[in-house]
Amino acid sequence: DGESHLEVPGVWGTATTIGGFDGYVLALSIGPDGLLSTGDTSGEIGLWDLTKISTGDSLSVGSIIHGGGVTTVAFSPDGSLLASGSWDNTTKIWDTSKIGTGDDPLIATIDEGNGWVDSVAFSPDGLTLATSQSDTVYIWNTSAILGGFSQPDSKIEEFSIQSWVNDIEFSHNGALLATGTENGLVIWDATEFGTGVIFPVENLTDGDPV
Repeated sequence: DGESHLEVPGVWGTATTIGGFDGYVLALSIGPDGLLSTGDTSGEIGLWDLTKISTGDSLSVGSIIHGGGVTTVAFSPDGSLLASGSWDNTTKIWDTSKIGTGDDPLIATIDEGNGWVDSVAFSPDGLTLATSQSDTVYIWNTSAILGGFSQPDSKIEEFSIQSWVNDIEFSHNGALLATGTENGLVIWDATEFGTGVIFPVENLTDGDPV
């Protein structure tokens, strides 16, 4: 797989280096069971078992190809799903238990055709997936995706921020969604998603007091 696994002593302890990537690593996510996902500019997504760092065994679980360069990855809270976003303007949902087994791990492909995907994030209960493309945030029903993906039926909400969205993140209780844009930070009430009435609870963009 071209993997190099090297433990390097450092000032603060031992660092483990994973090499052999075909592009720059742009995205990282660590799941609840110690799996690390990486996404790089070649379009490859790697899955690595961090629990094997001290054993000397290979960390590689397997790899998959998204398509375009991978800009963002995120595990679901239980680690069973992996979402990835790419320069190819799509978000893909993967079954992590099938990565590296020879079975096809792809569950669904979301294609909004609105520019590359900058960020993906699961809600803490795993029931919702948020994705961002250009100046727009999309909210998806995870259960609908798993039950047989239909893009119109799986979409809960869609709203524009009028500013390029670089990152999104749910609060620990899932009640809020923070969106980082080129102009600042906008925070949304996630409990309103799906009601058709969406307003920011905080708007800390340029010109607004912090």
